[in-house]
Amino acid sequence: MVNYADGKIYKIIDNTNGNIYIGSTAEPTLARRLAKHKSDYKRYLEGKSRYVTSSFGILDNEDYSLF
Repeated sequence: MVNYADGKIYKIIDNTNGNIYIGSTAEPTLARRLAKHKSDYKRYLEGKSRYVTSSFGILDNEDYSLF
């Protein structure tokens, strides 16, 4: 069950062009949420998912920061 007391707002910034993705999570760590973004993006590239978020454009660049 989701523990909303662990809720966090975060942003991923593309260090090349300044694009920003803002999200929220109840994952225990932001590293775990970032890993999920990366996993979702990999599945999309492999054609295993049609699900797309604007974070994919930032992750594709591979030059980003998480706050």
